[in-house]
Amino acid sequence: MFNNEKRGGRNYPQTLLQGFSDTVANCVLIDLGYEGECFTWERCRGTDLWIQERLDRGLATRYWMNLFPNAVVMVLDVSTSEHLPLFLDLGKKVYVPKVKHFRFENVRIREKDCFDVINNCWMDMDY
Repeated sequence: MFNNEKRGGRNYPQTLLQGFSDTVANCVLIDLGYEGECFTWERCRGTDLWIQERLDRGLATRYWMNLFPNAVVMVLDVSTSEHLPLFLDLGKKVYVPKVKHFRFENVRIREKDCFDVINNCWMDMDY
């Protein structure tokens, strides 16, 4: 999207970069940004021809961002490939724990203290 997202080699034509930026804007997408390495692809490391680029990115709609407000895109520096993988962490605060439903087994009625336990719990409940 921007020439500063590339190091080495020839710059992309501004019309190509602008075309991509316009498409992202027309689709009403927002770049999620990233944490970690700023480049996601490289070629010819350690030579005069070394090129690094941010080719990969996370894009989302405003609606999606409202659903996952704690989402973070991380560039992981763990690859032997020329591409670094992206990891999307949705954030722990987004998840809602499952509600465990109470299940009563009729066999419990036969237990000696069942009535007293239920009665005591019922009387202690705040409404």
